Amino acid sequence: MQRHTTYPLLPLQASDAGKAFFAHDLTLSLFLCLSAGVFRLQVKPIFQAISAKAEGQPCCDYVGEDGSGHYVKMVHKGIEYGDIQLICEAYQILRDGLGLSSDEISKVFEEWNKEELDSFLIEITAKVLAYKNAEGKPLVELIRDTAGQVYFFLFLFLSSPLLDSS
Repeated sequence: MQRHTTYPLLPLQASDAGKAFFAHDLTLSLFLCLSAGVFRLQVKPIFQAISAKAEGQPCCDYVGEDGSGHYVKMVHKGIEYGDIQLICEAYQILRDGLGLSSDEISKVFEEWNKEELDSFLIEITAKVLAYKNAEGKPLVELIRDTAGQVYFFLFLFLSSPLLDSS
């Protein structure tokens, strides 16, 4: 009996659970799972051709058997979320501790991005902090600090004590 395994196409899993309506994420995940076997090998060149490139190399590849891709994505997300947490803590120290404005903090992040902290997350943080709405107010100061994940659990009549308490 042949074992059936599915493999996610990592670069195309653009939405993260909890950041988009769950039905969209589920549909995307189901669509992007490839069955093991010849189909995977035939599709790889197509996805590599359309994927982002870094130094001329595609940012898409087959990772390995039995959940290897999920493991790589999990490690990547763990590192990325750690970086995001550090950025948030730096922002809070600069804003609440030093009393800097969003424009001033944006300039700090721009400077950090020119040095050893050069990264997409630092770059985009500087841009987000500098962005202003139509009235000229920093958009970041108008955003409510809440998440909607709990709503979706309530929508499905499921318990989510960990999310509720966070």
